[in-house]
Amino acid sequence: MENSVISKLTKTIFLSQSIQSAAQVTMMTILSISAFKISGQESLSSLPHSVLNFAPALTAYSMRLVMNRLGWRFGLALGYSIGALGAVAGLLAVLTNNFLLLVLGAFFLGSARASGDLSRYAVGQMFESNRRARMIGRIVFASAIGGILGPLLSPWAAGFAPNLNIPPDAGIWGLSSILYFSASLFILLFLFPDPNKFSHQNEEINLKEKVTKNSPVLNLFKLPKVQLAIISMAISQLVMVVLMVMTPLHIHKLHYGNEVVAYVISAHVLGMFGLSALTGYLIDKFGTISMLFAGGFVLASSVILAPLTHSGIVLAIALFLLGLGWNFSYVAGSSLLSSSLPSAQKSKLQGISDSLVAGIAGLSSLGSGPLFAIGGYTGLSIAGFLVTILLLILIYFLSLQIKSKASFN
Repeated sequence: MENSVISKLTKTIFLSQSIQSAAQVTMMTILSISAFKISGQESLSSLPHSVLNFAPALTAYSMRLVMNRLGWRFGLALGYSIGALGAVAGLLAVLTNNFLLLVLGAFFLGSARASGDLSRYAVGQMFESNRRARMIGRIVFASAIGGILGPLLSPWAAGFAPNLNIPPDAGIWGLSSILYFSASLFILLFLFPDPNKFSHQNEEINLKEKVTKNSPVLNLFKLPKVQLAIISMAISQLVMVVLMVMTPLHIHKLHYGNEVVAYVISAHVLGMFGLSALTGYLIDKFGTISMLFAGGFVLASSVILAPLTHSGIVLAIALFLLGLGWNFSYVAGSSLLSSSLPSAQKSKLQGISDSLVAGIAGLSSLGSGPLFAIGGYTGLSIAGFLVTILLLILIYFLSLQIKSKASFN
């Protein structure tokens, strides 16, 4: 009976994650373009996306505490409702040509993304360590469904918008708001009993690590495996965001239409999420560190390929690899962070980790606009390559520390 309930909860989270991902990616196809059209300045085109990335840095920790104390059902529904408000704000910003309103909407959308990202831990806590990476991978894979569906629906929403006497961009924002509201309603209706009810079954496994329930959170950051998990997720997120944020505007400047933006972003999202289930399997088979190295090398290949030509097909391949490299690092880092820590400590550390990762991503997206204005798409790619090399170096040295301290299984 318990296994059937866990299966139902996992499916519910999987489907809600698919819906909210469709909402998020739908918005991503238009955010930097809307910012440029409203502000008229390339250097400001990445600002709303920067705010979107900073928002989880401010809200992920508090949202994780809400989910721990009041339940995942309430926390996820609240987060997705905030996303619906953000998309409505984006819609109004386009209609009124109000840049500040667009920035406010981006903050709400970022808060919603914090909730969606945390949902992987809801599933992870219900499974033991030998299955955790695969289950987290499956939840990350859920975003692939919505990530492909969102861009495919975007041209339809843009085409339907004139029937409502609103601009095409406004139709895309309206679609995003409907999807977010649907995700919130789905969680409220079907996510019960709460996943927190099943987290206790992993407590004995979690206590194998050389920490206790009462260990200060700051002490956990001294563990090489915690450092490796957070650094890998943060730097891979940074590299991905720097290039991805400005890709729609880069395509726009190459005089391609929204349909090219849609399929390039769709390829990117496929790389981010489409192979997540396989990623989890590979982690269980070859180990976390091997997959972190693989993620770094794939990221490096993507930032080398992206600026080589102006072909939409080549850009789609490069953005697919960019998403895939991020996926390897993200799933592996999430699994590493979830393993072998007491439940009470995990909830705090997961929130802090997501806040740190989001803050770094926000800084990178904030700088991507000015860097794009100065060095163009090639300048962004060079910066991404240098940071990726740093990531590979850090993985190497931290993995040596992990092996020497025997703190990694």
